[in-house]
Amino acid sequence: MVALFFACEPVGGADGEVVMVTHSAFQRWYHLDMINTFSADRQKPGLFSALSMNDRALAQDSSMSLHTGSSNDNFSERDIKRVFRVPSSEKRATREALALLGFTQDRLFSDISFVVQRFKKELQRKS
Repeated sequence: MVALFFACEPVGGADGEVVMVTHSAFQRWYHLDMINTFSADRQKPGLFSALSMNDRALAQDSSMSLHTGSSNDNFSERDIKRVFRVPSSEKRATREALALLGFTQDRLFSDISFVVQRFKKELQRKS
């Protein structure tokens, strides 16, 4: 549902997609405090477990990815599977339906903001 919400961003514009990407397309990070997450020579986006960050991440058995300016986000066709397409004309109605289920910008972005703050604290602790 969260992926569907983001596939509807922005309302209007191009069609949105929900995709699955294989783990091999990412640099797997196990210990955030032992790596330079924003390394200039990073070839792949980073992937790390978000289970301990908040209740939603724990309930969803979640991982998060971090895409930096130096990472290559042009995933190969073998690494990506398109799961669902949201036509531009259906984005608004889809967002309205998701809101009835509690998937709103306020709720999702506040949760993500919490994770970002936690991630920044971990980075500061490393310094």
